[in-house]
Amino acid sequence: MAMSTRGIVAAENPLAAQAGAVVLGVGGHVVDAAIAANAVMGVVAPMLNGIGGDLFAIVHDITTGSIHGLN
Repeated sequence: MAMSTRGIVAAENPLAAQAGAVVLGVGGHVVDAAIAANAVMGVVAPMLNGIGGDLFAIVHDITTGSIHGLN
């Protein structure tokens, strides 16, 4: 897990979480942070993650207050 002034990112590897937190910290969108964390996971743990992988995410839309589950 890594924190920034704009959010928290959790990932299997701390380097991946840190990459996502950096993206959030400089104003990136949550999807940008997820892509950054995923890219790092592809390097540090290729056996756990890759281009053909799956995604499970819970996203809160602050503008509408709605919560979406992505698979």
